[in-house]
Amino acid sequence: MPQKTIRYVVYSADDDFIGEWSDVTSEPSFKRQINNALSTMNVAFARNELTSNILTDTLDDETDQPITDESDDPILTDIVTEVGLGAGTNLDLNYNIEVVTHYGEYDTLDDETDDPITDESDSPLLVSDGLPDGLTIFTGYVSDWEVNVGESDVINASLLSHSAELNNIILKSGSNTKVAYNSYDPSNIAKAVIDYAITQGARINYSATSIELTGTTVSYTFNLNTISECLDKVLELCPGDWFWSYNPGDNLYSLKSRPVARTRWFTKKSDTFSLKLRNSIAHIANKVFFTGGGEPAILVERNDVTSQTDWRTGVIKLSDQRVTTQSTAEIMADAEIERYKNPSFIGSTTITGNHYDPIETIALGDIAGFSNFGEYIDENVELQIVGINYKVDTVDLELDRILPPVSKRIEDIKRNLDELDQENNPSAPL
Repeated sequence: MPQKTIRYVVYSADDDFIGEWSDVTSEPSFKRQINNALSTMNVAFARNELTSNILTDTLDDETDQPITDESDDPILTDIVTEVGLGAGTNLDLNYNIEVVTHYGEYDTLDDETDDPITDESDSPLLVSDGLPDGLTIFTGYVSDWEVNVGESDVINASLLSHSAELNNIILKSGSNTKVAYNSYDPSNIAKAVIDYAITQGARINYSATSIELTGTTVSYTFNLNTISECLDKVLELCPGDWFWSYNPGDNLYSLKSRPVARTRWFTKKSDTFSLKLRNSIAHIANKVFFTGGGEPAILVERNDVTSQTDWRTGVIKLSDQRVTTQSTAEIMADAEIERYKNPSFIGSTTITGNHYDPIETIALGDIAGFSNFGEYIDENVELQIVGINYKVDTVDLELDRILPPVSKRIEDIKRNLDELDQENNPSAPL
């Protein structure tokens, strides 16, 4: 695998270029999880509070205006500072950081006889091997630093992804903190929420393909909610088995339905060497008691005898006072059994740089398939990637079970119950 180059580009809080960290001794590592926007990265430096440091800045005239060259570009110069952190250096609180990885090269695209394939101009077609143009894998800001004054030549800093901004922006319409979305596709609510966040300076964004339409219509009113809370609620309003993700490299938000087939393959002795797999009946559910409302209250019991015989009995108690008919209670109880009546797989694996794509492109929500692990695993195990821990040359993956899809009928019932629950809400908080 080609050697990777990692660059740490430093900007001020106003996004003015400051320089690059050249004395980082730690390897970049950060974790991403499905339905969770926040990522963190710890960085160690070979410096202390007395270390001289080089700061790149514009060369200014006596009026503090940048001196430019013949192309009207500012002339940059290196300034030696007396300390290794704080104001005037390239390490201080609230500095924005961009972490970029480069590796690989461009090579000719050859035919079956190993001759280069050319275009209409007879120039060879080139394909990338790795990420020769570079890829931003993390963006964030310095949230804190730590130094053992006088006793260590190491400074440690922590970076928070820019998604932390979403916890500090309240959704508003004008000055109103109560914002209603009536008869919206949940995906369009997500877009509207993100559009507002962008107007408040958040870096979150979405593309034409990163947010899929659910094909359903809902109504919901947010009241003094942060952007992060709004996006969590959007997922609850989506059909079952939808998920969202946040990429700290480009701050791209995605909202998608679960893939119906395997979208990513891992091969033993090629890009992975082991797969830790656990099959469990610890949370099996095949006997459900559902308590509803009404006078008298509804109580139904539903069983899956086959599951109880094959494994053992697993009892779940559900309650929803809004359900007042036996048929609805039975449908909801049966749906719970359908999703949890069988043993469940969870697992983890480490993927190396020998993967057929750059490991940086492995995405949360992908359905993982496996090959060369033996017939049972190759044919029966499909797991969703729910966590990614990036470690430069490898990624550790957290894998979780794929539940049977929630039926459309159950989605309709739950949506109607939510609307019933909110129909008597006051127009404003007391």
